[in-house]
Amino acid sequence: MAARQDDNGNRRNVGPIALVIMGVSGCGKTSLARGLAARLELDWLDADDFHPPANIDKMARGLALDDADRWPWLATMGEALADLSKQQRPAILACSALKARYRRALERACGLPLCYVLLEAPRGVLLHRLQARSGHFMGPALLDSQLATLEPLKVSSQILNQSSGQDSGQLSGQDSDLSWGPPGGTNAGPNPECGLILDATQPLDNLQDRVLAWIGC
Repeated sequence: MAARQDDNGNRRNVGPIALVIMGVSGCGKTSLARGLAARLELDWLDADDFHPPANIDKMARGLALDDADRWPWLATMGEALADLSKQQRPAILACSALKARYRRALERACGLPLCYVLLEAPRGVLLHRLQARSGHFMGPALLDSQLATLEPLKVSSQILNQSSGQDSGQLSGQDSDLSWGPPGGTNAGPNPECGLILDATQPLDNLQDRVLAWIGC
């Protein structure tokens, strides 16, 4: 069980939760996931690490992945999240998760209702970031393909609620009262088409604070 300190310096448990930081290449998924994991003392996973060599070679040649390439990749990530959950180890995943059906496949594979944070930025910003980085198999040539494939989340607000009886430092992706919908609205259950949408051009600390407020930490 991971733990963190509250404002009074007390250690508080953070129960199992699976949070997915999603978006196209260059939006800052890895930086945000890594930063959140450090602040919350949680495990984090990078989807890039789960690609088989064939996928990496294909993208390095400027070719977009198809569904046949993605299904095994999503299944492997889901299994990794499931293994961490069984150990009561919360996790944050940085993953493109471009389409709702990919998000559903990931949820089926891990058996957890996942929470999604979508990072958005103008194409020019994304292109500049991709052109500036080196040593990564995902180049600028695939940006337009990813933007065309992306099915954005449908909700952008502070929408992740907890029951009043749950400790705000105790989050659970399996058996908590996490709910989706506007504050005070009707609970609709976890939904791979809903989540928090953030402007990826904002400072990283600001993005982290927004996510932490959203999940109740």
